[in-house]
Amino acid sequence: MKTIGCGVFRCWRWLLAVCVLSGMGTVAHAQCYNGGNLDVVFGTVSVGSSAFATGNAPFNCQSNGTTSYFKACLYVAEGPGNLSGVNPRQMTNYNSGSLAYTLYSDSSRSNVLGPQGGSYTVYEKTLMIAGSSSALVPLNFPVYGRVGPVPAGTAAGNYEAPFNGVFMVYSVNRNGTFPSSCTENTGSGNSGTVNMAFKATASVSNSCAVGVSATDLNFGSVSSLASPVDGTSTITLTCPPNTSWTLGLSYGVNASGTQRRMAGPSGSYVSYGLYRDANRTQIWDNSSNMVTGSGGSPGSVTVYGRVPAQPEASPGSYSDTVTVTLTY
Repeated sequence: MKTIGCGVFRCWRWLLAVCVLSGMGTVAHAQCYNGGNLDVVFGTVSVGSSAFATGNAPFNCQSNGTTSYFKACLYVAEGPGNLSGVNPRQMTNYNSGSLAYTLYSDSSRSNVLGPQGGSYTVYEKTLMIAGSSSALVPLNFPVYGRVGPVPAGTAAGNYEAPFNGVFMVYSVNRNGTFPSSCTENTGSGNSGTVNMAFKATASVSNSCAVGVSATDLNFGSVSSLASPVDGTSTITLTCPPNTSWTLGLSYGVNASGTQRRMAGPSGSYVSYGLYRDANRTQIWDNSSNMVTGSGGSPGSVTVYGRVPAQPEASPGSYSDTVTVTLTY
């Protein structure tokens, strides 16, 4: 009986030792996880203009029981196929159209965000999670985007660039200091890589834009108005392909009825005309006699001006202001 009892006691003690050793070998690692997707939404942008947007790459990290020091770096890979490139990147309308955009790691949009191993400035953040809590703590990376100026010839419509190419690489220390890099094998913690999906979207409106300003129509200096004086001006506009447009010119701020006039000293005026053709026979106004066209490349429209022969005016400088109206 004693021999049997002793054998049972020895087996129980051996099993207990196994359980204790197994518990001592379990280590809870600090880790980070995907918290969603990175979406950069530019909204609607017109040809000739720019758009700005801010997205957020959300991650969550946890210490799993011990104060942990994280160093993390965000990278966005080059897109696949017709979305390839980094500076700039490309969105597509899936109909042979593309729209360039760039991602940055700073709000001033000076540090381009690129893939791991590239020559771009590393987007780096640190996070310390104190105490014994295993709760998830947010670690977010704002991403700043820019589109444009949208070049002439860009087709109107919706553009996007979706791919699975956002990576956060991180290292963890538990010795009271942050790792020296995002890929350091610290020994006292662990490291890892978390992946998430990305999408940039924008819509190019079916709209036109006049250039910053039309060039001044300068008739120069003359000593007599006994014969006509000619001059030209240029108006630049940009429109998406297949967008019809019309350009009208007002009669100016000094007109007498439909007669354009430049104002000078002592209430004096000099009459002039604006025309659609080089022979100066086709009047240009903002009602029935306008210039029409269709979008595509930047349009450079010439305004032909003439000061006709007329009675002499008082010496001095003469000017007028004409409003350009673009309808599309």
